[in-house]
Amino acid sequence: MRFLNTAKATTEELVDYFAELGLSREQAEIMSDQAELNRAIRRRFDVVAELKSRKGDARRLLMRHFGHKSTWVQLNAAKATLALFPEAARLKLSELAEWEAGPVRAGAREFLEAFDNGSYRPE
Repeated sequence: MRFLNTAKATTEELVDYFAELGLSREQAEIMSDQAELNRAIRRRFDVVAELKSRKGDARRLLMRHFGHKSTWVQLNAAKATLALFPEAARLKLSELAEWEAGPVRAGAREFLEAFDNGSYRPE
């Protein structure tokens, strides 16, 4: 996984990097590489925070990843855009919780449960 200086990156670079991080997480999950998985998650949090700080809250651009080939990228994009587009993001999470298998399905279900019971409030 490459490193990207989020503060110096363009918004488009950040949106693309977000997808790369999802793919890195997916690969780390397959390889049971906990250190790489943790790095991908931390960097994704940094990217989301940087996008949120950009003019007009650039997290909105992550919606383009709702149709990504990787369901990890789709899951991450739905979680990152829930505050901006609650209906669309919730629909994507519901689809993943219903139709996917394995950790993506579990992640979507857990996230929806936390959202529904109020233990998670999107910002």
